[in-house]
Amino acid sequence: MNATKPNEKTFRSRVGVLPVLLTAALLSPAIVSAVRHGAGHPAVYTVGGMVLLIALVLTGIRYTVAGDRLTVKMWSMSIGGVRIADIRSVRRSYNPLSSPAVSLRRLRVQCRKETDWLLVSPADEKGFIEALKSVNPHIAVSVPPRGAAWRIWDWDI
Repeated sequence: MNATKPNEKTFRSRVGVLPVLLTAALLSPAIVSAVRHGAGHPAVYTVGGMVLLIALVLTGIRYTVAGDRLTVKMWSMSIGGVRIADIRSVRRSYNPLSSPAVSLRRLRVQCRKETDWLLVSPADEKGFIEALKSVNPHIAVSVPPRGAAWRIWDWDI
């Protein structure tokens, strides 16, 4: 967690082992091909650019609690958010849907409408929930502790 302004708290996204392994597996044929072609081949630059872009995405997701808003940022660019007053509950989720979360161990932030929700994966779940509840103490929380050690989707980097 970082504090950049007096009433602003920023939480980095957890990076899970499973998404990283899946990404590496998908990129491995391109990496092998680029290595076989040698240093001057355009495939090397293409694969290098893809790896760099993926690394930036994996490390750049942040969740900011500032004032009455929860904002999702990719580096410094806002990519979404909700009013904290509209949040009804926070609960554990392993939903694999595309979301600003680099781990399958996620929190589902449910808003007033049943169709409005957000999947996030803050590394500091306890601090994140405390920051939300300091603005809206009526948020219902259901986040059980970490699961069994063999559950690879719970592993972090």
